[in-house]
Amino acid sequence: MQYGIDEISRHSLSGRTVNCLYLFSDGDPTSGERDWIKVRANIAAKLRGDLTLSCFGFGSDARMPELAALAGLAGGHSTFVTRPEQVGADLLGDLSRRDHLAAIDIQLRLDIDPEVEIRHLYGHDLVTDPRARAAVLHEAGQAAERAWQDYGTKALPDIITEDKGIRIFAPDLAFEETYWVVLEIRVPAGRELSGLGTATVQYVDTVAREGRRHELDLCEALTLPEVTVTVHAVGLWTSEVTFYALDDLYDRDREAAKNRLTRHLKNLEAAHSHLPAREFRDDQVTLRKLITLTGALGAMVSFSDGSHGSGTGPGFAPAVRMMNDFGRVRSGFWPHY
Repeated sequence: MQYGIDEISRHSLSGRTVNCLYLFSDGDPTSGERDWIKVRANIAAKLRGDLTLSCFGFGSDARMPELAALAGLAGGHSTFVTRPEQVGADLLGDLSRRDHLAAIDIQLRLDIDPEVEIRHLYGHDLVTDPRARAAVLHEAGQAAERAWQDYGTKALPDIITEDKGIRIFAPDLAFEETYWVVLEIRVPAGRELSGLGTATVQYVDTVAREGRRHELDLCEALTLPEVTVTVHAVGLWTSEVTFYALDDLYDRDREAAKNRLTRHLKNLEAAHSHLPAREFRDDQVTLRKLITLTGALGAMVSFSDGSHGSGTGPGFAPAVRMMNDFGRVRSGFWPHY
C-alpha cells in the first residue's frame, strides 16, 4: 500500500493525474505490519490530497470490516467480490461517479449532552495520532480547493478543526449515496428524550454551487420509525458480535466464541420480545446454527470433507464462511441474505 501511494506521488510529479488506488486482498495481513490499527494509521499518514483508496475483498473469509475501514480513510468504497465481472463494473463506476457528485467537503459535528454517555460510534476510529489528524485536515483542505477549482464555490469555514464535539469528515457523496452515522448511547434513567444534543453538517452543494450548513436537533421531528432504527442498530451489534466470535475462532478459543454467540442470542430474544421484527427472529435461527458449527469444530464430517485442506483444521471452513457471510449481511455490506 505504501509503495502504491509513493508510485502515485511519483507519477503526479510528472504532470499525470493519478488519484485512485485499489487494493485487492482478503484483508488478512501475513507479512510486514499485521496489526490493523497500525496499518490504518500508517496509511492515513501517507494519504494526501484527492487520492481515493478502494478495496476489493476476495475469499469467503475476507475481513471486509477492516477493508471497509481502510477504504473509509480516503473516501473510497469496499466491495466483496463474488463474480469476476464485478471488478470491471466497479472500476467503471468509479470513473463515472466523479461526474455525478452531489456534495464535496462534507463535515459533521455532533454535540452530545455531557450527561449522555456515548458508548460506541459504529464504523469510525478515534483519531489521536497527530500525523493521522494532520492527514485528515489536509484532505479537507484539498476538498475545499477542489470545490473552488471545479465548481467556483468557496467552502464554508471548517468545523472539524474545532476542539469540541465528535467531528467527522467525508470527502464527497454521489447522488443516491447515503452516509450513515450510528451511535450507541446511554440516557440517564428518568430523563426525557429531549435536549440530547445537536448535529451540525456542512458541505459544498455541487448543483447549487454554494456552501450549505444545517443545524439539527437530534431529538426533534424524528422521521425514522422505531423499527427501522432498532433493526439497523441491533443488526450492527449482531455483526460486530459475529466478527468478534470469528476472531475467537482464529485464536483457537472455541469456548469464547460459543459463549459470545450464546449471550447475544439472549439479546436477540429480548429484542424480538420488545419489537417482533422478522430480522430478530431470523438472526436467532442463524446464531443457533453458528453455535452448532462452532461446537462441531475439529470433527471430521466425512472422509471427503474438503474443509480439512484449508490449513485451519477439519470443520473450520464452514463456520468461517458462514460467520463472514452473516457478518456482512447484518453490517449492511449485502442487501439481502
